[in-house]
Amino acid sequence: DLNNDGKVTFLERKFIIADNNPADGALSAQEWIKADLPSVFGPFDGHKSQISNVVDELHYTYYTVLHECALQGVRAYQRLLVSYPLAAWCNITVYAQLINPWISFNNSQTDLMVATWNEITSQLLWSSTVVQKPSVEYSSLKPPITSGSGYGTMQGALFASWKGREQLNSDYTCSDSFAPNLDGFVVVVRSNIDTISLASAVIFMVFSSAFVNFVCFLFLLLIGVGHLLWLVERTENPEQFNPSYARGVLDGAWFCIVTMTTVGYGDKVPVTGLGKAITAVWMLFGIIVFGVFAGQISSNVNVLSAEASISDITTIAGFTIGILQSTDFVELDQIYQFTPSYCADLQSCFDKLNTKSVSALLLPQVDVLSYFVDNRLAQSNCGNPFRITGSPVLQDKYFSARFCSYGKEIFAATYLANGINSILANLRDNGFTDSLVQAVTSAAEDTSSAGSCSPPNPFNLSIIIPAASILIVYYTIIYYINHIRRKIQKQTLDSLFSKTSNKTSNQIALHYGKKWKELARQKAEIRRRGGEIPPPTVPNAYSQDDRLLHFLRRAKILTNGQTRDLKRLQDEMKYFTSSSRRSCKLLVFAILVLVCAITAVVYSIVIVSKTRKVYVQVSPS
Repeated sequence: DLNNDGKVTFLERKFIIADNNPADGALSAQEWIKADLPSVFGPFDGHKSQISNVVDELHYTYYTVLHECALQGVRAYQRLLVSYPLAAWCNITVYAQLINPWISFNNSQTDLMVATWNEITSQLLWSSTVVQKPSVEYSSLKPPITSGSGYGTMQGALFASWKGREQLNSDYTCSDSFAPNLDGFVVVVRSNIDTISLASAVIFMVFSSAFVNFVCFLFLLLIGVGHLLWLVERTENPEQFNPSYARGVLDGAWFCIVTMTTVGYGDKVPVTGLGKAITAVWMLFGIIVFGVFAGQISSNVNVLSAEASISDITTIAGFTIGILQSTDFVELDQIYQFTPSYCADLQSCFDKLNTKSVSALLLPQVDVLSYFVDNRLAQSNCGNPFRITGSPVLQDKYFSARFCSYGKEIFAATYLANGINSILANLRDNGFTDSLVQAVTSAAEDTSSAGSCSPPNPFNLSIIIPAASILIVYYTIIYYINHIRRKIQKQTLDSLFSKTSNKTSNQIALHYGKKWKELARQKAEIRRRGGEIPPPTVPNAYSQDDRLLHFLRRAKILTNGQTRDLKRLQDEMKYFTSSSRRSCKLLVFAILVLVCAITAVVYSIVIVSKTRKVYVQVSPS
C-alpha cells in the first residue's frame, strides 16, 4: 500500500512484484510484463490497441477491471487464480435466445445450455444473470463495463445454432462445446423410401437434358436418312416412295422409323442396291440406339436406387444435396464431392427434400434437432418424415453449442473461456452432460406410433387409377355402340321378314332351319337309293322367260324393302351419332367439373395445412 489508502491497487501490486530496483521508483518494460503474471492474466503487451499499437487508457481500464475482479475473488473465496475466481460484484450478463430444446427457460434441469451454465457458475462461484432475448448475435456482445453502476459487469451469450462465418470471427472468444457429440454436420434424408418404378425412371430420363438433346439429334438424322432413301428409291420404286418431294420424304421418314424400331411392317421395301445398303446400316444403328435407350433406363433405375440407399456422408457423392447458404465458406461440396443446392434457411431446405428437389440435406446437427423439436415432427401421426442417417462430420471444427464473449484486445474473454472449459471437462468426465444430451436427442426422436401406420403403397395409384378409368370409359362406349348396332340389326331383320309373316325373326329362322334340315334329309335319302335329285322348280313358271320374270319381281320387292330399311338404318345411325356426341360432351364436362372440384379441395387442404403450420410455429404452446 504505497500511498497508505488502505488497499493495494493494480499499479502497487506491479511495483511490489516486479520492481527489481526499488531505488529508481520505476518499472522497466521487462519488469512491467513480468508483473502481469502472464501465465494467468496474459501479457499486458497483448492488450495493445490494434489501431494505435500502444496500451491506451481504455484497454488499460479493461485490464484493471479483470485484475480487480480476479484478486478480490481470490481474497473472498480463498481460491488461487488457477481456479478462475471472480468477485461477487463482477456479474456476468449472459444473453440467450429461445431455442428448443437447447434453451427453453421452462425447466433448467432439462435445458442443456442453461442447466450446464448454471452448473459451471455454481462450481466457479461466479455471479451471473441469464437474460432472454428474441435474437442473439455475435455483434451484440460488448466489452466489460468500466464505469457507473454496472462497473465490472461482463457480457457473454449462449449460442445453440449455426451462425455462419461470424462464429469464426477472431474478435470473439468462445468456450469449448457444451455437447461435442451434437456438433458438426449431419446427413438428413426422407424417412419413407420411395418404391423405384420403371415409370419414374423413364420420366426421369425423358425430362433429362441429355435425352432431349439425343432425341433432337436423332430426329435430324432420321429426316436426313429419309431424304437420302427417297432420292435413291424414287425412280426405281415410285409405288412405295412417292416421286413428289413432300410425300416422298414422309415415306422415307416413315420407313426409317419402322426400321429403326425393329417393327418392320413390310409396307415399304427398298429395291435398289444402294437403298438396301443404306437400310442395312440404318438397322444396325437402330439396334444401337435402342440398346442405349434401354441402358439409360437401367442407369436411371440404378441412380434412383442409389439415392434411396444414402446412409452416411460417404454415400452422397454425385448427388444434389441441400445445404445452407451460410455454410458455403466451409466448402462442403468440395470436401464430399456433391452438387450443392443452397437454401436461405432450414425451412426451405426441408421443403426441397420433401418435394424431392434434392436427394438429401447436409446441415448443422444442432439446427436439425431444433427444427425437429420446434415443428413437433417427432410426434406426428405416422412418425417424423425426415431422419438423420450416419454419424456427424467435422465435429472438431464447427460447433455451435457454446459460450462466447467479446475478446478483441480484451483478456477478460479468455479468462472466462478458460474457466468454463476447466469445468466442462469435469462435467463430461462425471457424466453430467450425458443426461442432458440424452434429453435433447430424445426430444427430437420419433415418439409417435409410426409402427402402426401402413407402409407406402407399392402400387402407383396416380397411374393405375387414370388408366383403369379410361379403360372403363372406353369399354362402356364400345359396349353401348355394339348394343345399339345389334338392336338396329334385329329391327332390320324383323322389318324384312314382317312383309310375309307375323312371326319374329327368331321364329322365322327356326322355321326355315327345320324346313332346310328336312329338305337336306330327303336329298340324302335319294342319293342313298341311287336316285337323281330333281332341279328346283319355280311355281307357275313353264319357260325360262317366266322364271327370269319371276326372279326380277322378287328382286324388285326385296330391293324396295332393303332400300327402305337402309334409309331407316341411316337415320338411326345419325341419331346414334348425335346421341354419342352429346354423351361425350357431357362426359368431358363432368370430368372437368370433377377435376375442378378435386383441385379446389386440394388447394383448400394445402392452405389450411400451411395456416395450421404457421399457427403451430407462432403459438406459445
